[in-house]
Amino acid sequence: MKIKNLMLMMIIASTATAYAEETTNISKTPKFRVPNEAEYVVAFENRAYTDFLRTVDEQNRSKGIDSGYTKKATKKSQRLHDDVDLIPVGNTSDGFLEKDDPKYVRYESELKYNFRDLDSVINNKLNLDKEYLDKLGYQRSSYANRFYFGNGNIAKDIIYLSKDNFEKEVEKSEKNGNEKYLIEGAYKTIGPRNTATNDQTEKNTNLLGITMEEYYSKIEGKSKTEVAKFLQEKMTEKGVIGVFQKEDDLYTKDNKGKEWKVLWSIEPVSLYRTTEEDFRDTIFTKIYTYTPFNDDAKEERGKILYTKDNGIYLQDKLTAKDGEMILKLKEKKTGKRKATEDEINESWYTGFPEIDSDGYITKTTYEDVIKPLREFMNSAKENFEAGKEQTNIVEKYYYDKKNLSPSDFEAKWITPFKDGSFENNLKDLKKEISENKKKIEIASKEYEEAKKRVDELRRNPIWPDKIATFYVFKGER
Repeated sequence: MKIKNLMLMMIIASTATAYAEETTNISKTPKFRVPNEAEYVVAFENRAYTDFLRTVDEQNRSKGIDSGYTKKATKKSQRLHDDVDLIPVGNTSDGFLEKDDPKYVRYESELKYNFRDLDSVINNKLNLDKEYLDKLGYQRSSYANRFYFGNGNIAKDIIYLSKDNFEKEVEKSEKNGNEKYLIEGAYKTIGPRNTATNDQTEKNTNLLGITMEEYYSKIEGKSKTEVAKFLQEKMTEKGVIGVFQKEDDLYTKDNKGKEWKVLWSIEPVSLYRTTEEDFRDTIFTKIYTYTPFNDDAKEERGKILYTKDNGIYLQDKLTAKDGEMILKLKEKKTGKRKATEDEINESWYTGFPEIDSDGYITKTTYEDVIKPLREFMNSAKENFEAGKEQTNIVEKYYYDKKNLSPSDFEAKWITPFKDGSFENNLKDLKKEISENKKKIEIASKEYEEAKKRVDELRRNPIWPDKIATFYVFKGER
């Protein structure tokens, strides 16, 4: 009985303590500064801009240079008249832009019919130059960058390079002393890690869930060294790993062993609660750690090189190697699913959809697949050796090469492109498409005119409602 009473008293005491702290931190008037919402809910675009500047500032600080770019441009509106002599680059992975929509050659363009025989493509007989390749149809659906020119800044060149060529440009700029900044990572906020509340405003301001009691006992009046120690312990507790302390500051290391300072600030603030019409005290915490860009192609952000002659070189991680051709092919996809009862009944009477003896419907679709020619060739060879069905034209090419006689193979895959028969057939096809397009335009116009006349007749008040209307569309005669 005594143990039960003791436990009950402990529960009451802890509840009272929590309640006392809760009520002590709430008041009708603010005890501390009231932050603007824009301070803790940072727009994606502004975040991309300032995260970049933090990285440059820290690079300069490590060289003994106080550039202060982040302080000079803390607001979007200041970018047009600030002292930032850089052109920051934002990326879709920062969250402010959707991925690029696919880009296609226009349907009516002659480039739509820019064909080359597969045998020449596979066996590298074309020797296509860059000017020709730039004119080919293409699709690109990866990431987008945004460039912040701001204060009248000018770039001599903005050039995207493959990973290998980017590294060569970096080596070149180092040798000739032309490198200004090499951006290989970015400062990012650690984000909300406060699990003690469901209030989103509280999460966005008090990232680590530091209580007011901890503030008064561990932060207020303490030395910067003591505060840094407490913050490092709190970050570790909340899953921010790899942080270590050196005197007054916290650091992380990148994959090359270079140390990067953790940027942080702690401030007690009073947040206005709209529903309750009062103020709640909390700890406004800003913490930014440096993260190097991952070399994995899944990491969309690539490195950026700024040169002293105002050049900007961007590592395009998602492009194929120079000279490697990327194809977009229709690929056959086959899948099975169990037929529904309605589909079984429908098939019984009409024969459609086709259902096998096990009650499954086989559905075949043709989907666009985009990848380097090399990958198509490798998978074609593997599928052929495994005896699988051909799903695209490259696989059919290799199948025929193994199964047809040399003369039959050449007649199918090579001769038509040499004797002009393919070009003649293509010319006839283009002519037929052009003629049919004109017919469709005329028919569509006649249809719209006929539809308009019928609508006008039906709006006529003397039109008898019960008379059936029949009319012959000219194109149907």
